[in-house]
Amino acid sequence: MAEEIGFVIEPMEQFEVKPLFGGDAVYWYTPTNVTLWLALTVAAVALLMVVASRGRATVPSRVQSMAELTYSFVYQMIEDVTGKDGVRYFPHIMTIFVFILFANLLGLIPWAFTTTSHIAVTAFLALAVFLTVTVLGFVLHGLSFLKMFWIEAAPLALRPALAVIELISYFVRPVSHSIRLAGNMMAGHAVLKVFAGFAGALGVASVVPIAGLVAMYAFELLVAVIQAYVFTILTCIRITETHKFSQFQARRNAMEGDIAEMGKFIGVGLTAFGMGGAAIGVGTVAGNFLSGALRNPSAAPGQTAMLFIGIAFAEALGIFSFLVALLLMFAV
Repeated sequence: MAEEIGFVIEPMEQFEVKPLFGGDAVYWYTPTNVTLWLALTVAAVALLMVVASRGRATVPSRVQSMAELTYSFVYQMIEDVTGKDGVRYFPHIMTIFVFILFANLLGLIPWAFTTTSHIAVTAFLALAVFLTVTVLGFVLHGLSFLKMFWIEAAPLALRPALAVIELISYFVRPVSHSIRLAGNMMAGHAVLKVFAGFAGALGVASVVPIAGLVAMYAFELLVAVIQAYVFTILTCIRITETHKFSQFQARRNAMEGDIAEMGKFIGVGLTAFGMGGAAIGVGTVAGNFLSGALRNPSAAPGQTAMLFIGIAFAEALGIFSFLVALLLMFAV
């Protein structure tokens, strides 16, 4: 269909990594379009936060005001999420925020390259946060930091399984942290490319795709800021969890203690259902046996073994549900 109309839209072409100085091969040392736009991002951050603010005028210029507003915004966010103790991590968090913000915004320039749409870039940022938080946890709490994987409020029999789940969820954090940012930026720019392709091919009828392109561009501008904010605030939360580990641990134990109490009530319910099901099963088996025996008395002796097997299965259901209930109620 696209070939019949005379145009082909390739929304993923804009994400290709290409050498800056010709050729097709890309090695670890090859300057690429990614390298260029990463350098431009660093330069833009330096211009705003260093050069423009160097004068520190009493009546600030517009650029200095932007820098001061950014500084105040991030500082207030850190203070609100982590408290006064988290302000010491301000340089680390501020660097992450402004870098992602400028990388997202520069990617909205026509014919630019969105570095944060590549999982290699976002994974590096997420891994840096992950390693920082993990090292910080061991520095502040020593080996006690490993207690976050051992849920003391859970039943003893379930603790090893829950520890494995907690460990997996901890190591999945950088994956979700990076994919969220890269996925949002890639999806938005792909949609922009599609609208732009239709706008350039439909001629007079391109009013609708142009309107959609303008609306989508405004939306992507908002997404660029929001994604920088989300990545940064998740970083603040991770640091807070690590820095105030004992408080979070106590709060989680209290919450999971309530869950354990709920598990006891669930155990009682399982006992009731299981024993009730067993009783129904025994009654059904016995009733069917008696009904068959009355219809055909001569076949009753041969069906006795099946009667006991049916009763055994029904009783096994009751015993199993009773054991599960005991595990949930008393294995603490």
